[in-house]
Amino acid sequence: MPKDSAGTRQLLLDTAERLMAERGADGVSMREISAGAGQANNNAAQYHFGSRERIIDAVLDRRMTPIDERRAEMIAALGADPTLEELVRTVVVPLAEASRRHKHYIGFFAQLRSSRRYSRLVTHARPRTSSFLDVRDQIDAKLSSLTPEVRSQRRWLCGSLIVHAIAEFVAARSEQPYEQWDDLVDGLVVACVHVLEGR
Repeated sequence: MPKDSAGTRQLLLDTAERLMAERGADGVSMREISAGAGQANNNAAQYHFGSRERIIDAVLDRRMTPIDERRAEMIAALGADPTLEELVRTVVVPLAEASRRHKHYIGFFAQLRSSRRYSRLVTHARPRTSSFLDVRDQIDAKLSSLTPEVRSQRRWLCGSLIVHAIAEFVAARSEQPYEQWDDLVDGLVVACVHVLEGR
């Protein structure tokens, strides 16, 4: 059990991520997070983070910031005129990699994305989504023949497909070799390209 403040905060974040992945953000109280983290003080989560929204925000910062940095690296490595498939891959790969390392995160993220109350925290929160917004704009430029409404709807469909497919893959399998993760990523990229182009 960590005795230092930083260690306690990390344990509380781990617990919030796990419990909210299982039960949704609205289905877990701050007291339950404290108890789940083995804290004698039932107000530990409240003390360290202040509110449920702030602990959610802290989990997202911890996971989304490195995902965003990885995506930025991938975008920088693309040529001057990347294909739609290359752009979609920069969306899928960083999330899949993070989900393989942190098994509860994708379930947590999927729950938030479906939440009326908290979905805004996972959409356009800069700076942790800066590279995502960059690639989104580049994808939109590739689909300039479509109306903004259609582009938005298709991007939403792809986002749902990516997040929930990875979440179900993680939930159904405790350990999988890299090859199966690669197959999942390739399948999602192909599917999203087809959705975006309307084939």
